[in-house]
Amino acid sequence: MKLRPFLISDTPAVVKVYRDAVRRIGPTAYSPEQIAAWSRYPLDERDFGRRLTRGHTLVMEENGIIYAFGQLHPRNSFAFLYTAGDTHKRGFGGQLYDALEAHAFADGLIDMHTEVSRIARPFFEKRGFTLDKVVRNLHFGVEFEWYRLCRSREAARAYLLERSQPRAAPISQSLVGSYLHARG
Repeated sequence: MKLRPFLISDTPAVVKVYRDAVRRIGPTAYSPEQIAAWSRYPLDERDFGRRLTRGHTLVMEENGIIYAFGQLHPRNSFAFLYTAGDTHKRGFGGQLYDALEAHAFADGLIDMHTEVSRIARPFFEKRGFTLDKVVRNLHFGVEFEWYRLCRSREAARAYLLERSQPRAAPISQSLVGSYLHARG
């Protein structure tokens, strides 16, 4: 897999990833009516492509096929983070997130925020984001509940510090038992 900047010519493939994610992953947390409304976006692909040229947008591809995309716009806000439905458990979202976050922090740690679905909320909370506000809005006439999440500089530092710490290898119970027996 290769991460690279979004190109306007990627727009049809990115729209396909977006809609695939909504249709395949969305039903785990949303009604059929909500999925139908959500997957109608974007109505205008050219406008969507122009939107993705703002901010910092990355795509993840392999052999010319785009499997995921993400955007920071503005630089401290995750505007999009989508993976194709059949790949959502392969770590692509985490890799994209890490690359986007590194870009956002290149000039120093900053507060971050995002507005996410029920599906994405645990992903961001695991990375130190906390609930700021529950947002209800209409999307093509159907009501949705989204979550505005934020993460302070301090929480970002703690998250980055935790990620940079080497993981201790688990101690096997037999080694602990042998040690305790020897000390007997």
